[in-house]
Amino acid sequence: MWHLESPSEEYMWNTYGGYHTVLRMAMTCQAFKEPALDILWHNLITLVPLIQTLPQDAWCKSDTLNTYGEKQCIITVMRPLVSTDWDRFLYYSPRIRRLGFRDIEFRDQEFEMLLQSCAIPPDCAIDAHCYTSLSLYRPVKVLLPNLGALRWNIHQIDALQFVSLFFGPSLKSFSLALSHNSRANLDPSLYSPIVSTLTSLLDICPSLLEFEMYGMEPKCIVDAIHAIALTRPNLRKFVVHYQAWTDDFISHLCRMPRLCNVAIEKPDATDFGFLTIPDHYPPFMHLTKLSLRLQSMVSCIHLLDLMRAFKLEEIWMHAFIPATAAEILQFLETLRDRCSHSSLRVVRLPGVEFSKWPKELDERHTVTSETLEPLLCFSNMRIIQIQSPSSFEVDNLALERMARAWPQLYILMLQISWVESIEVTFKGLARLVTLCPKLTRLSIAINAESDDLDSDALAALVPNSHMRKLDLMNSTFGKMDMVASCLVTLFPRLDRVDGCRGGLIEDGGRSMDSYTYYLQLGMACLNARLERKTDRMDVRRGLYPRRAVNELNPWASGP
Repeated sequence: MWHLESPSEEYMWNTYGGYHTVLRMAMTCQAFKEPALDILWHNLITLVPLIQTLPQDAWCKSDTLNTYGEKQCIITVMRPLVSTDWDRFLYYSPRIRRLGFRDIEFRDQEFEMLLQSCAIPPDCAIDAHCYTSLSLYRPVKVLLPNLGALRWNIHQIDALQFVSLFFGPSLKSFSLALSHNSRANLDPSLYSPIVSTLTSLLDICPSLLEFEMYGMEPKCIVDAIHAIALTRPNLRKFVVHYQAWTDDFISHLCRMPRLCNVAIEKPDATDFGFLTIPDHYPPFMHLTKLSLRLQSMVSCIHLLDLMRAFKLEEIWMHAFIPATAAEILQFLETLRDRCSHSSLRVVRLPGVEFSKWPKELDERHTVTSETLEPLLCFSNMRIIQIQSPSSFEVDNLALERMARAWPQLYILMLQISWVESIEVTFKGLARLVTLCPKLTRLSIAINAESDDLDSDALAALVPNSHMRKLDLMNSTFGKMDMVASCLVTLFPRLDRVDGCRGGLIEDGGRSMDSYTYYLQLGMACLNARLERKTDRMDVRRGLYPRRAVNELNPWASGP
């Protein structure tokens, strides 16, 4: 007798194309129907597919314009719902485990997904009247009884008072994604619903383990956020972006026994001397993800020295004071000395505001391969982002050493500018592409004045078919057709090139501004792809290729 197990949840994270196969399994094989449906309905961005399981005469679609002036489909309920209307709704609703989250290939992209959920409105959404109907006519107390993770974003702000409809005893993760830019202009009339939501979260969700939102200034909201951390000592994640905490509250956070993911903002912190903790019990003992917004890079070094961050996997560090190359080196050396060489996989150093940049970048702000040397010991590195007011100086040999040290790398961003005499060429870029086959995002400057891809380099090349967009920073260029040909050789599906080179760029006797040049270079890459016919010029799906499939869910009226 065969025993059928439901597919692992990891399938949802690591597979894009497999959804079509699972859909066919659900529709053609009775034995696979239930586990296949569990996978298909596991994660929804919006409730649209579930609303479409109601009788067709109970809802309708209409077109409107979203906040960006783009066309958006809106679904609303047209009539009162009776008990027989809910049969198919209740058949699918227990299968939903995550609501409001976009599919991602790597878990390291969770913060980017939070930003995307604030920036990109869904193609199809439901209006506030639809939530009202669900609240009035629901036949059960909890609409999604097995929901484990919920994200409510800025595009659902008008229906914020209905978010508690989806709270239940199984909810373990809640994210209130009201963006950093919108919080300053938030209507004061929404303060009360936000406080009510956070209070209900404590009352209805005893299993809550993860909490995330953007910080806000009103004291009533800050107090409600405090209450979550103070009354849930077993939280694994407490991330409130852009919110400065008091010394006492940070001391409380560092003593939470199971906290794995935290965000700390302390603009005036220098050495964290207020963390008076015994030597045998260092702060944040079990931390794996750390987001910091501190006065300087030195402040972060002091905190890492206190932590003994052996389990740290990801670190995001923003310094309000621009860091010099020596401070960056000291920070990276601290990571090398304090973190496990097999665990740390993400290092992000985002830049400061342009107004705080030094007037001139001198040798104190030149980041060389020696500066990045401490990171070479981390063999499982996947994301490296160093975005500082610095000039990078790396050659082909150093780039190859990095590529050999980080074979799992899929994001490499060395910004904002490079030295004038750029030493990385197409040959060095080819070695990076070959040795880091998972690379999907790259910001680097190269000397593209000539084609140095000889026969040996081409023989060893393994082209990267994942890269769609390339940031060439302040690269130097030769003839556009030659540059496009080399880029398409390395990245067969490249369709966009960006950069930050100022002034005019010469191309075969023509002079054009940088914006026009990068735009035409992207078109030249598309033409090179057409001439080579190396791919089918498939629909450009961007970073999240399943967006339309996930949001419109063609199987909503399926088996």
